[in-house]
Amino acid sequence: MHVEDRALDRGTRGRARGTVEARDRRPGECPGPPRVRCHIGDSHPGRRTHMNCTTKIRMTIGLAGLAIGLGASTASGQVTYQWFGLGDGQSFNDPANWTPNGMPGLLDEAKFDIAGSGTIMFATDPNTAILSVENDTVQFDLGAHTYTAGKLVVGDRLTDVGMLTVNGGHLMTTTSNAQIGRRSPATGTLILTGGATMTNLLDLEVGAEGNGFFQIDAGCSATSKNAFIGKIETATGDALIRGTWNTQVSAIIGNLGSGSMTVEAGGTLNATQDIKIGDNDFSSGSLTVDGA
Repeated sequence: MHVEDRALDRGTRGRARGTVEARDRRPGECPGPPRVRCHIGDSHPGRRTHMNCTTKIRMTIGLAGLAIGLGASTASGQVTYQWFGLGDGQSFNDPANWTPNGMPGLLDEAKFDIAGSGTIMFATDPNTAILSVENDTVQFDLGAHTYTAGKLVVGDRLTDVGMLTVNGGHLMTTTSNAQIGRRSPATGTLILTGGATMTNLLDLEVGAEGNGFFQIDAGCSATSKNAFIGKIETATGDALIRGTWNTQVSAIIGNLGSGSMTVEAGGTLNATQDIKIGDNDFSSGSLTVDGA
């Protein structure tokens, strides 16, 4: 691992904490490093601490470079379709699986909130205004299809424990930030597996106000404008990267809350600008790189 320090005279916001840890490669792990640009702390002119540095860590792992109101309108023309699976129990395209009977469309919300678990199959490319997995455990077997949602929420209300696994295909969010663990103390989990890819035209918040976990398996990838791991004071976010995560601007691990990220052997983290760890007062962040 090569560490190059830059701007060593920059100050930090006194209590923000950031750590970077690189662990030795374990037997049987793939060789080669991840590559991360890392900014530890934040700056106040004239104040200096032992953390006042912007650090660029060059490693290479894998690729080079780094209510219940069923059917109620929630907005003009928008209908909330809730999944009960009373049709064939698995097809997104079966109207009988939804209440009200029908299939959510471009203006609507597709809502999974029955405190159960199930696998959803797709025959077309769905496009909805909102995709919400609230208190439910759902796997999307997208195959060759793309699910486009204006907004994605996993784990919304205070008592929610929501989990969405995307197996294959492509998930895209377009008009709002994607939020995993939206409200405190809700818990949300998002997993990409089976070659799945995801594009967030805006930000991905892992632990928006609540608790969030994001996992990218080997062979999968995600692209986001910004990545926030632990966005506000009440939030806790964790990310595990075994595939590839690209951020078009920055990745912030511990923005105002608590954030941690692990990049395992074979994983890649790319940031166009930088990665910030423990970015504000009282926040905390850690980045662990295995196999470096």
